[in-house]
Amino acid sequence: MGNYIVDFVCLDKMLIIEVDGGQHADDEKDQKRDSWLQKEGFKVLRFWNNDVIGNLDGVTEVILKYCGSPSPQSPPLKGGEERGRYFLFSLIFALTFLPSSAFAHVERGQATGFITGLQHPWSGLDHVLAMIAVGIWGAQLGNPALWLLPVTFPMVMSLGALVGLLGIPLPGIEIGIALSAILLGMMVFGEVRPKLVIAAGLVGFFAIFHGHAHGTELPPGQSGLLYSMGFVMATGILHGLGITIGLIHRWPVGQLALRGAGAFIALMGVIFLWKALS
Repeated sequence: MGNYIVDFVCLDKMLIIEVDGGQHADDEKDQKRDSWLQKEGFKVLRFWNNDVIGNLDGVTEVILKYCGSPSPQSPPLKGGEERGRYFLFSLIFALTFLPSSAFAHVERGQATGFITGLQHPWSGLDHVLAMIAVGIWGAQLGNPALWLLPVTFPMVMSLGALVGLLGIPLPGIEIGIALSAILLGMMVFGEVRPKLVIAAGLVGFFAIFHGHAHGTELPPGQSGLLYSMGFVMATGILHGLGITIGLIHRWPVGQLALRGAGAFIALMGVIFLWKALS
């Protein structure tokens, strides 16, 4: 909308819905953004990630109250009203079955153990795409990069997570994660073959940002070890998925498909970066 990217929008209802993590608390950029959208005639509803995860019924009720929920006896909806209801049900489906946010880093305090750590990397498209890109790039490069890159990333990511667990701030987390999708996607798209140490260094550099984002979400009193084991294991699974996809590189049509996947990941990275800077 204008120069801004929104999570969900229904033009018929002039309604925008944002699902935010703790990094958006008292954010002046969000206030400026909401002010502009409201001047354009939109109503902006904001929900925290933990509200969507733990109180979806309450979130749905608020949206229904704003949209207006017809009674069972009401006649079938037509035109704009029907599109508004379609938007509502699509939104509820997305909030229920898809990641609670495009970003993998939900607000501080939600990570509470091994299972949460195992689930956490899957909760954000930015992390998922970057991890898959590492696996695909390794498959394109072949041995020893095939196993070295997927090993380097979790190892360095663990160090980044430790920094986050210790409460040491790291600037530009959102930007670093977005850039990881852009550059790793470009590596896949171009089938770039740098020296092994350069490839491992690039992967390790971005792993710090992803790890820090995960580490800052462990609340005091919880098991940092179990949580870290969970998200490292999940990251390894995502790398394995990327390697499996990358096996089609042996066929010419597969090589084209992988380059297309790299372009898609890089494009999504641009969108992530735009949102991080807006």
